[in-house]
Amino acid sequence: MSRWSALISRAIALAKVIRLKRVGIALFSILIVGIAAYFVYAMTSAWKAQEPTAIVCGFLPSNPPLSYIQYNVKDQAVEPFFHGTIFVNLGYGPGPSQAELITTAAPLYANTSTHVEFFKDELAKSFWMRKESDEVPLVRTSRSARDFPFDTTVVEFETTFNPPLSIQGVMLRNFNSSFNMPCDKAAITVVPGKVHARFVMRRKPLVQLMAVVILVSATLFVLIIPFSVKREALATSVASFFFSIWSTRGILASEMKVFPTTFDLAILTLCVFLLLMIGFRLLYEWGKSKQTLEAQAR
Repeated sequence: MSRWSALISRAIALAKVIRLKRVGIALFSILIVGIAAYFVYAMTSAWKAQEPTAIVCGFLPSNPPLSYIQYNVKDQAVEPFFHGTIFVNLGYGPGPSQAELITTAAPLYANTSTHVEFFKDELAKSFWMRKESDEVPLVRTSRSARDFPFDTTVVEFETTFNPPLSIQGVMLRNFNSSFNMPCDKAAITVVPGKVHARFVMRRKPLVQLMAVVILVSATLFVLIIPFSVKREALATSVASFFFSIWSTRGILASEMKVFPTTFDLAILTLCVFLLLMIGFRLLYEWGKSKQTLEAQAR
C-alpha cells in the first residue's frame, strides 16, 4: 500500500511540475507575442508619422474667407516647454497692419508677448504675416525631459489678440521628429479675440521600444556576467559591458536634452548592481577557498 502511495505522490508531483512548466511556457509565449505586437505597432506608427495628416492638425472652417492662426511646434527645451512659433493669416482682409499676441501658459510662467506685422499679398490674395514669429515657449503641463523615454506630455496655452483679430480656425504643425501629435487628442476653442489650445505630444513608440530593448538586454548581461564568466575574464567582461552600455546610450543621445534622465538612472542602477553581484561572487569564492584551506590544514 505504501508503494502505491509513493507512486501516486510522485505522479502528483510530476503533474505539478508539468503544469508549472506549461504555465511558464504559456506566460513566456504571451510575453513574446506581446513584444512582437508592440514592435509591429511601433514600426507602423513610425511609418504613419511621416504622412502629412500626422504632421498637421487643422481645425478650420469650411466656408471662406479663411483666417487662421498656426502654431508650429519644434524641438523641446531643457526647461519644461517646446520651442514654437506663430503664423497668422487674416484671409482676404482687411485688418490691422500690426498686433500684439499674448500667449499665456501655466500660472507659474510669465506671459509671452509677440509683436506681429501683416501685409497684403496680392499674388496669394491673402492678408498675412511676412514670416513666422519669433520663438514662443509652448509650456508642457505634465512630465519633463528628464522622464525620457516616457516623457509624453500635454501642452496647453491661450493666445489673446490686441487689437482683437478675426480668427476662424487653428492649425497645429508638428516639426518635432521625436514626438507624434495625435489630432484626435487636440482640443481647440476659438472665441472673439482669444484662442485656447490643448494637445498631446506623444513620444514615438519606436524610440521607447529601442530604449526598453537596450535596458532589457543590459539586464540579461548583468545577470549572466557575475555567475557565468570565468574569474580570469571578469575584468574584461565588466569593462566591455560598461563601454558597450554607455556607447549604446549614444544612439539615443540626440533624443535626450538633459542628464540624467530616467533612462540614465536605469543604466546606472544596472552598473551598480553588476558590481555588487561581482563583489558578492568574489566574497563567496574567497570564503569557500578559505574553508577548503582550513579543511586541508586539519
